[in-house]
Amino acid sequence: MISDSTQTFLIIAVFAVTYIGMALGRVPGLRLGRTGVALLAVVVLLAFGGLDVEALWRAQDAPTLLMLFALMILSGQLGAAGFYDLCARRITLTAASPSVILFITVIVSGVLSAVLANDIVVFAMTPMLCRGLAARGLDARPFLLGLAGGSNAGSAATLIGNPQNILIGEAGALDFWHFLAVCGPPAGIALVLVFISVRIVWRAELAVSSTVPAALPMPDADNGQIVRGLLAVLVLIGLFATPLPRAASALALAALLLLSRGKQSRALFSAVDGNLLVLFACLFAVTAAFAGTGLGADALAWLAGIGLLPDSLQVMAPLA
Repeated sequence: MISDSTQTFLIIAVFAVTYIGMALGRVPGLRLGRTGVALLAVVVLLAFGGLDVEALWRAQDAPTLLMLFALMILSGQLGAAGFYDLCARRITLTAASPSVILFITVIVSGVLSAVLANDIVVFAMTPMLCRGLAARGLDARPFLLGLAGGSNAGSAATLIGNPQNILIGEAGALDFWHFLAVCGPPAGIALVLVFISVRIVWRAELAVSSTVPAALPMPDADNGQIVRGLLAVLVLIGLFATPLPRAASALALAALLLLSRGKQSRALFSAVDGNLLVLFACLFAVTAAFAGTGLGADALAWLAGIGLLPDSLQVMAPLA
């Protein structure tokens, strides 16, 4: 049995190491990614009494995890139906200069990521985009950077664009449309900045001439399932204007998609990023253990005492 002071030190150390691992993306010398770091942190806390099983379950933000799961199913429906492949194919077949194709890539990835799980958008569009760019004789790197940057920027516009926003929306009980009105314009500006920065850094690669390929394989697309998925997205956005809980609405639509006879449920479940769900569940637990030490509240009280409590735009903006 370890003392309270030793246990507090352990929790602080685990918390610090976990978030250093999040920043680095791995543990130097080990093939251990972010999810592995977070899972190992929870195991250490459970083993040494910094957290018990009941506290582990209480720490979970179920609405956030359920919403994220449902959005992955919804996005997976469109991915399995070939929607993202069609988008990528259409982008690379555009009769325009490389700079215009880059701009279209950034905008399309941003808009799609605002209403769908942004990680699936990127993973699903990348293969076909690379094939199309190779057929045009273009360097894929600036376009992939535009895809990643556009996805991140666009996802910041809505409460369902990325896991962080889902958590923020649930914790603050924020209104979907008000959030869009406030965060949509900055996200739009960010999309433009992504294009400009990639265009400047990769100007040599984007200055080459290219021609539309004579033929690019048509992806195996199911138009009926694509329409079904897009309708589900529209219905979900409409439901956000009602008092119904967002997580319940998203889960209901995901369940309806799983009932489809056009795609096996296994294909949709394969689009669920289990690593991401486990990562969030573990981080909820690590953060809850740290909050239980009271040090977080003490730090906020200290910041309030010196006038740096991050509850105003003047403080929050530079801190963020």
